[in-house]
Amino acid sequence: MLVDSDLPDGSSPKAQAAAKEAATGLLALPWELLHDGRSYLFQGQHAVRVRRRLPNRYAQPHAVTDLPIRILLVSPRPENAHTSYIDHRISALPLVEATESLGKLAELTVLTPPTFPALQQALQHAAAAKQPFDVVHFDGHGVYDRRHGLGGLCFEDPRDIQKLHEWEMAFVDAREMASVVREHRIPLVFLEACQSAQAETDPTASVAAKLLRRGRDIGGSHEP
Repeated sequence: MLVDSDLPDGSSPKAQAAAKEAATGLLALPWELLHDGRSYLFQGQHAVRVRRRLPNRYAQPHAVTDLPIRILLVSPRPENAHTSYIDHRISALPLVEATESLGKLAELTVLTPPTFPALQQALQHAAAAKQPFDVVHFDGHGVYDRRHGLGGLCFEDPRDIQKLHEWEMAFVDAREMASVVREHRIPLVFLEACQSAQAETDPTASVAAKLLRRGRDIGGSHEP
């Protein structure tokens, strides 16, 4: 599914606004709820895979991958009034167990501490060692900031890395996240975070859309 909200030159402002609204709606559909009018596309004997992408207007070199598949698990758990606790056993633990069952075919690294500067540093160190990550799996909270019309992810505040609990939240908006991922050519980013596909009138305002526009494949699982 190629979603392009840019109409031909000369289109009216009203038509362009309608196109952006439609594109935003398509990109924000929960992956697990896509329906063809008869059944859910991901269920049944003939289940299908849907890939959503935005037009890429800039040529980019292909990322070369090899075994083992290197996965970076980012699992921040800030604790404040805006972020409730998510049990690590829901998804982080199954991911660890699944990776261990693959033996030498996959290698999992857990980001410690789960801060945005630590993420940048981990990606830089992996690139310098010529062992870049193939997958970044974000397991945590996502937020859509209506004041700025932009989505983002909730990391732990770097100033709290010495604490044992009550870590404050550090909001990282979609533009910052997309820039880091693009720089390091991560082939796949998996967002397991609520609101990471949410936008209102700009189809590229969500975290998922920003990453798509940077040429990444996005996997997603969205909380209600």
